[in-house]
Order: sequence, then C-alpha cells, then structure tokens
Amino acid sequence: MYEDINEMLDGDIDVTKKYYNQVGRFYDMYHNTLVKLNHLEASLVDDEPGPLNIPDSAVEYNGHYYYLCCNNEAEDYATAENYCKEQGGYLATITSEKENKFLFNYVRKKGYSSAYFGLNNLKDGKAYQWNNGELLIYTKWAKNEPDNTFSDYGYYVRFNENAKDGTWKVDTFSGGETNFNNVFLCEWGDYSVTGNDGLKVTSKKRDIVLTLDISASMDGIPLDETKKAAAKFVDSILNKNSNIGLVSYSDEATSLSGICSNDVFLKNTITSLSSAENTNIEDGLSRAYSMLQLGQSKKKLIVLMSDGLPTLGKDGEELIKYAEKIKDQGVLIYTLGFFQNTEEYKAEGQYLMEKIASEGCHYEVSSSEDLVFFFEDVAGQIGGQKYIYVKVACPVDVSVTYKGETLSSAENDQNLRTSFGTLSFRENEGKGNNEEESSGYSKTYLKEADSKVKILRLKEGTDYNIKINGTGDGEMDYTIGFVNDEGEYNDLRRFEDIDINKDTVIDTVANTSKKTLLNIDEDGDGKYDLKLQAGVNGYGEEVKIDRGIYIILAYAFISALIITIIVRRITI
Repeated sequence: MYEDINEMLDGDIDVTKKYYNQVGRFYDMYHNTLVKLNHLEASLVDDEPGPLNIPDSAVEYNGHYYYLCCNNEAEDYATAENYCKEQGGYLATITSEKENKFLFNYVRKKGYSSAYFGLNNLKDGKAYQWNNGELLIYTKWAKNEPDNTFSDYGYYVRFNENAKDGTWKVDTFSGGETNFNNVFLCEWGDYSVTGNDGLKVTSKKRDIVLTLDISASMDGIPLDETKKAAAKFVDSILNKNSNIGLVSYSDEATSLSGICSNDVFLKNTITSLSSAENTNIEDGLSRAYSMLQLGQSKKKLIVLMSDGLPTLGKDGEELIKYAEKIKDQGVLIYTLGFFQNTEEYKAEGQYLMEKIASEGCHYEVSSSEDLVFFFEDVAGQIGGQKYIYVKVACPVDVSVTYKGETLSSAENDQNLRTSFGTLSFRENEGKGNNEEESSGYSKTYLKEADSKVKILRLKEGTDYNIKINGTGDGEMDYTIGFVNDEGEYNDLRRFEDIDINKDTVIDTVANTSKKTLLNIDEDGDGKYDLKLQAGVNGYGEEVKIDRGIYIILAYAFISALIITIIVRRITI
C-alpha cells in the first residue's frame, strides 16, 4: 500500500488521494477524514486466532503471494472479493510491468486465458480504482479499453484473453461458459513503499501496532500526554526499520491506520484522538492482531496501553488466555499499565497487564507525565537495545550504582531513572490461597502487600552490582531475565522463598554470565551465610560453603604467623 504521494510520484497528479489501510477504512491523506466501507469489514480475531490462510500452491513474487481461484469459488465480484478477504488477503493489485508479466504468465500456465483482479469502476462509473484503495500508478489497457459502452457502472478488469502481452480489458464478471469466467487472483502481502519502477517492496523488519486506550478515564491530561508520547514513539520507531499501525479502543476498537511508515499521517491521526466511554481490551487486541496478519514482516509486535480494567469484552483469566493465543502465534506483546485513577483496583490491573504481556515486557508508570519515558524505553528495546530484567519481591529495598549514578527504591533516597537503566514498582501479588473471586481474579494477587515489587531494567553490556537490604520479615523472590536477538526473554533465572529480615543484606551481580549468584548475609554481620546459584532458565540452588576450608586457611595463616615470629627472634 502507498502512503507518501510525494515519494511515489513526481509532478502533478490527477488521482484520488485516498489511503486504504486494508482493514476496512479509507482516509483522505490531506483532510484526515474517514469513510467506512460496508463491504470491507475488518477481519476480527475470534476465540482462536490463526495465521493467514495462504494456499500451499500459491506462488511468490517479490515478497507477496498470489493464488488463482477457479470458477467455483465465486459467482460474482463481491463474492470473489470476500473470498480473498476471508483468506486474509485481497483481490490482486498490479503495480508494475514486471509484476503484470509474472501474473499473466502464471494464469496462462494454469491453463486459463484470463483472470480478474482488483480493479473496477464501482465508485463513480468513470475512474478505475484498486478495490483496496491503492493508488493506480500502472495500467496496461488493450486497444479501445476501458470500454464502458453498455453500462457506466459495474465493470471489472481482467487480462485480455485474445492477447499474448498481458493487456487488460473490462467485463462484468459473468457470462457464458468460458475458461476464464469468474476466475480471479487473490494476493497476500503488505507494501508501504515502492521502487522507482513501481515494484512492490517487501515490508520492513518489524510490524508494530500501537493500541491505545481512549476510555472516559483517559480524558484530559492523560490523553494529552498519551498523544505526545505516542507521537514521539512514532518518530523513534520509524527510524529503526519498523512499520507502525494504530488502533484505539473504548466501547470497541477502531483501526486508525494500516501498518505504514508515513510519520506525518500517523502523528496527525494520533493528534485527532478523543476519549469515549468504556474499556474493551479484548477488541483492542483483536483488532491489532488482525492488522498484523496483513503485514509481511516476520517480527510482529503489539504495544498495548490501558489505564483501567476491562468494562466490556473478556476480562480476568479469560482475557489472559486470549492474549496467550495471540502470543502463541509469534506476536510479542508489550503492555503499559497506567492506573493512577483506579487505585482501588490497581493490583488487579497491574497483574492483568503483566500477564497479557510477553515475559519481561510489562511496564508501569505512576503519572501521565511519565508516559513519554515508557514509550522511549519500549522504542529503545524494539530498536535493539537489550535490557537485563530484574524483578524483586519483597520486603526489601534495592539499589544499583554505576559510574556515579544510583537507582534506589529506598523512600528517603529514591531514584528511578539513570542513563544505564530504570527502576519501577508494581503492587505485590502477595502469597495467599488460590480461591477465585467473583470478578474472575485470584486472591493470590489481591492480598495486601508488605511492599511493592521492584522492577529493574539495566542496559546489557556491563556488570552491575545489585545490593538488596531487608526492610522487614518475610520471603523474597528474585528473578533475572536475559533477552535474545528477537527481543524475547528466553532465559529466566528464579530464586524463590528466600527468608528476609530487617538485617538481611544480599549482594549479586547482574550480567550475561552463564551463572547468577546471590550472596546472602542473613544477620548483617558482614559475612555471607548462604549462597544461591542458578543457571540458564534454572532455579536457585544452595552452594555449600565449606567451613573446613576456612579452618584450614586460618590454621595455615596462624602457622605462617608463628613461623615469621620465630624467624625474627632467631635473627635478633
């Protein structure tokens, strides 16, 4: 699909400047108006999201896939259009001489003299347009075509069966028994830029759908700050080999754009957002997933922001399971919890968003002014910056010092952001029973916490000395995670149920070594009483401290000291 008219064509143009996002809406690029097309509804994700239904026998050209559908698939043009859409594609578009030649030869090799594709004059009976809204920058009309002699409306375009050069003619998608009657081409693939010859260019490394909560609680400053932060996110991400799509959700989700790289269009769309009523996270995820299905990038991400619990659609464990199905399709989900207006349900909301997210990809902010930092951090991580992820719960304070800067959770010395990393908080899930609440949430994370969970994100590439100080009696869980080149935390090392008191001091180093070691001083006397070690995706196991070695070393030291004294006396 094309977004940037100036990059695509030189000089004056006389074409319809419409942008189609492949999920059911047209946008006037210059006036930001929106018209919904009834026959191009967005394909929603149902209970079981699935991949694009591209036939095994489809042919590939320049990163796109094409399949010739025979007479029995559709009795009219609308049915053909819907058939392609139901498979996750669209009626084929042709944007260059090379692509036209490829498809014409493909049709002939399949034994047909012609086939329809996605060009028609349905809009006004005059101008021919691609049914997916793509700009018409290439044509190959046969002599005296397009011929609208018998009707102004209802003409569709196919290859000319009487020519061998792939020229086009118009027809009515019906007629007598011929070997091309109602044969059509479906296409799968996203294209956001074009080459000099109009070739469709395969999409970039990542497709990202920014999915924004615009419910009533976001009205005012929160939504204003979201707009600023999201616009900055667009600026950051588009420079990192990525495409972006926009979805907003309230009572239902709306696709605001296709997956594209037009920063001006994306930012103008973000600026035009306004708040609505409810919070339907399920529909937001559904719409975002549907949009990703139309892209060709191998890496697919959803960045989901919410400031409250769902009020419509799935919620609780049902919504978590729904998100798991999407993640099982290879989609990486980042979530942002922003719950300053819902203190009563904050723990529930944080738990929900953390579980929706891929491992290590949940963020929290405490104020709308901090939203920009979240989007900066996510943009950095998506762009390739690797972070060591550390989660500590509880009751402890955590500090990390590096090159004169310190991250600290201590109330009297708190600092949450440095050049090397960040520290954030989440309400503690607590440790209780697993009885279900009527809301669908478990008591496990509804119990009042001793203190908040601390989340560290430290830029990978150096050794960080982490100091943990007990603040009361309880048990601590410590998790450290390492990210792979795909942005997934595939190495999580866990230390569970460590006894803590107000005198406990724990020293550990966060780095990318094969082992993680926790040195535990249980009574604050400066000596380590317990050492725990975990390897890749392992759990902490005690490293036995051999007291005998200390005795031998002490004996050797004393012996050496005695010998030294004796030697000195003899010398004297």
